[in-house]
Amino acid sequence: MFMTISDLKAMYDRYHEMVNWYQDKLVKGEDYERQDEFTERLKHYSVKLFNTGKQLEMEMDKAYENEIIKL
Repeated sequence: MFMTISDLKAMYDRYHEMVNWYQDKLVKGEDYERQDEFTERLKHYSVKLFNTGKQLEMEMDKAYENEIIKL
């Protein structure tokens, strides 16, 4: 499946929202009994955010090299 830069950006934004949400929950100490779950989900979404960001960066670099330099 081919992912466009727009697709990757949308994924990146969503994962960033999730990371921020879980970080906020942990900092505020809300739902104390669910802190372990929040920590695990934060790790999970942080990895997805990093990997999606890396792929987005690579696709943007490719687009720059293939399209923008030609202008």
